[in-house]
Amino acid sequence: MTDNRTLTCVEIVDNKLDTKSIAYLCHAVWECASINSFTLAGNEFTDEGLSIVIELLVATRHLHTVSLRDNRIRDVHGPKIAELLEQNRSITNLDLSYNQLGDTAAQYIGPALAENDRVRHLNLNWNCFRSVGVRLLTRNLNENIALRELTLKMNGLGIEGAGYVAKYLATNETLFSIDLSSNRIGDFGFELISKMVAKNYSLKEIKIGHNTVSTSGVYKVLEAFHRNKDSDLRILDFEGLYMDKKCLELIDAIKEERPHTYFVMHGTIERGTEHKTKELIRGIIDHDSPLEILRFYVEQTGSRLVDVFNIFDTEKNNAITKSDLVRGLEKINVIFTQEQVDILFDELDADKSGDIDFGELMAGDREARKNLRRKGKFHATAVNQTAVPDFVDI
Repeated sequence: MTDNRTLTCVEIVDNKLDTKSIAYLCHAVWECASINSFTLAGNEFTDEGLSIVIELLVATRHLHTVSLRDNRIRDVHGPKIAELLEQNRSITNLDLSYNQLGDTAAQYIGPALAENDRVRHLNLNWNCFRSVGVRLLTRNLNENIALRELTLKMNGLGIEGAGYVAKYLATNETLFSIDLSSNRIGDFGFELISKMVAKNYSLKEIKIGHNTVSTSGVYKVLEAFHRNKDSDLRILDFEGLYMDKKCLELIDAIKEERPHTYFVMHGTIERGTEHKTKELIRGIIDHDSPLEILRFYVEQTGSRLVDVFNIFDTEKNNAITKSDLVRGLEKINVIFTQEQVDILFDELDADKSGDIDFGELMAGDREARKNLRRKGKFHATAVNQTAVPDFVDI
């Protein structure tokens, strides 16, 4: 590989490389100046292995796209990621998704982002950033004028985290795309997002689907966009969210005024409504397994599996029907599309009897935990401090 002058992309995925192998690989990548894209994913780095990788990335000047997803990079590695952001001057696309970076790491990553003037696309999906970490990230991102796309899907931001992101975006003039999908953001969080949408004029795409919000919260965002005539939003992604007649009528009105605006919807339309807009993009179903998403939510709330089963088993006969599953998901505020419900039910109903017993739920949960552990989704302990909300003045 070191003598190759035409190789531009290297992807090493799910190989569980040891430290010695990583060292050899990094040396080869450093020697081959034609490589501009490097993916090293699913390898569960040791501390020494990650240090070798960061040393390569800091030293090289020919890599533009780097993915370190799914390597169990943890809070303790925050200083190393900060070193990468502070010292590398070539990487424009950085993927750190499916790791275990959280609020402690944000103490280092945040200031590094303030200094970085190269990274344009930053993927932090499926990490452990909560409100404290997001506050640190967004405060420092106020100093960053390079970033164009930030993805924070499935981090458990909640209301406060959404508020900090909204405050950051309310005055930001450089970010084009934000992904806040699957972050347990409820109606109040969507109200804060709507205040941002009413003020921002540079954002082109916002993804806020698969959150625990009512149609009222969705309507507020749509209404804010409708009022903001200077908004440059082109794509509003409401994947998996409920839509009522009022929302759909407003979407039609927006489409009349702004025909080049697209709405991604693959959720439930309230029964009895008629929607005539034909130009809507239909969102692609989420690639994350519904079973893994359910396990993630259970883990975040500290619930026991038996508690979840009892919520679903309304008849108390050790059998969950598909309708029981739908009602149970609504009770615990896990919003799935009908297709996701069908997938989840089929995954859990192992004997295809038409219902799910506790044993099948346990077996499915074990499989989900195994997959999440492989992907690095079990979360490290967050910083033990309370975030003081400072987003009320959005």
